[in-house]
Amino acid sequence: MYWLIGMMGVGKSTAGRTAASRLGLPFHDTDTLVEESAGISVVEIFSRCGESAFRRLEREAVGSLQHETGVFSAGGGAPMDPENARVISKGESVVWLECDVATLTQRIGNDPERPLLGADPGATLQALLTAREKAYSGLATERINTSDKSHDEVVDQLVALWSN
Repeated sequence: MYWLIGMMGVGKSTAGRTAASRLGLPFHDTDTLVEESAGISVVEIFSRCGESAFRRLEREAVGSLQHETGVFSAGGGAPMDPENARVISKGESVVWLECDVATLTQRIGNDPERPLLGADPGATLQALLTAREKAYSGLATERINTSDKSHDEVVDQLVALWSN
């Protein structure tokens, strides 16, 4: 069980999917599982039901993976929930994909698919990172900074790490 944690926009889903494919492992994305369970997008869940409903569905999604194998991408806020953190901590490897806020802001800007961003994405991302850093740090067995790395460089690092 290989987990990827970190802020939105760091590349958890894209790098995780590619690394899993290269390693011949299944890939699981908690946001995708939430959308499949709810039958609507994450943005719609936030809009119609609120963040608490999303977090409940996210907890169910993470819990459903605890006996699965493969590469897992956790939503950015998932590690903040104690039950999610318990499941994630049981992983063989928990990689915190890090990225500086300026790069994150440039990558995701005002993406309407990111319901937590608000009117000032840079400030919101900084506040979220500040609130989440301790949880990420406490769970991470490894860290990879994606700020100045290409997709392929991040995937190569993950594959090398998980091939040992």
